[in-house]
Amino acid sequence: MEQDRWTKAVWRFARTVLIVCGVVVAGAALSFLVAGDFTFQAYSERLFWGGIGASLVGGFAVVAALGAYSTLGTPSVLTAPGDARIAHSRVGEYLQTNARRYAFTIRMILAGAICVGLSALVGLFGR
Repeated sequence: MEQDRWTKAVWRFARTVLIVCGVVVAGAALSFLVAGDFTFQAYSERLFWGGIGASLVGGFAVVAALGAYSTLGTPSVLTAPGDARIAHSRVGEYLQTNARRYAFTIRMILAGAICVGLSALVGLFGR
């Protein structure tokens, strides 16, 4: 039972990475329908830049997460016993939001690395 839950979590993580990689690979391939002149070298370059783009998209989530703690929507001085309860609940919400952002960042950077690796393989295959 524990292994099944772990397998589902890994698949849920990998599924997003594979979808992003598929979009980059398909987008690079479909770009030749518009531009024409397919070569393995050109395909390798487009995969490379698609991977870099995926990594940069993941970087935006890090920037968004860095500013999330700047304001928690609570006054700087807690004046009533209820304020602490509200602050505690909001901190938990921000932590969950940042956990999702960091997971997204890791997925996008991993997808970018896979696309760059595929680019290298296509470049070697095209020689």
